[in-house]
Amino acid sequence: QPRRYEVMRSFGIVLACAAGIEALSRSAPLNSRRAVLGGCLIATTGRAFAADDSAVRVVDDEVVRVVDATHVKFAKSGTVRLSGVRVPERVPECWGKAPGARTRLLLPPRAACRLLVSRGDRPQAEVFRDSTSVNDRLVREGYLLATRGSQFVQAEAAAREARRGVWAECDETLEAVFEDIRAEPAAPPLANPGDTKNCADFDTYEDAKRYFDRYFDAFGDVANLDRDSDGVPCPSLPHTSD
Repeated sequence: QPRRYEVMRSFGIVLACAAGIEALSRSAPLNSRRAVLGGCLIATTGRAFAADDSAVRVVDDEVVRVVDATHVKFAKSGTVRLSGVRVPERVPECWGKAPGARTRLLLPPRAACRLLVSRGDRPQAEVFRDSTSVNDRLVREGYLLATRGSQFVQAEAAAREARRGVWAECDETLEAVFEDIRAEPAAPPLANPGDTKNCADFDTYEDAKRYFDRYFDAFGDVANLDRDSDGVPCPSLPHTSD
């Protein structure tokens, strides 16, 4: 009973805090409101969403290195995927900028960050640096795309409207380089390839990562490419310029 009362009391404080922030800051940028809310969670409850240890938690952490455009290794949290974002499949030829390079610029080694981490087999987080959501900024600048239904859909719409990043208007054939977001027929079921590959079969880390991601959700790490289970397959392979 005492535990249940404490959880309900803490959650009530969080809701009241959130309502106050929304009422007082309607004209403030979304990033700022989200960062203030994260700080409010820490100040009032000592942790985020105390009612469920498997839900979101707030962590103050430090960058070790950026693995690729959407994966960052932190000192406390280990390798974490940026939540709600994805790398564009194609970019305009005239743009010529790498999403991974932008992520590295925004999150240099030893940078202090606040993470809103969703626990699970593959941890994901919204990363804040200097009260700014890095996830939102990468989408708003046109380096990354929002995943379906994520909180960054509006940021992607703003980037598209302003023709920033991957939405840049290079020439009359620009439409051909964008990912088709219209509904398409369902792809045939993915077959389990089994343990038929190893790191020596790939030339670069990006090749191994694409293979790993293709089969992980359905079958796990079938080729045992990620031996320490940190979400980074074949870490010793060289990276491309991206």
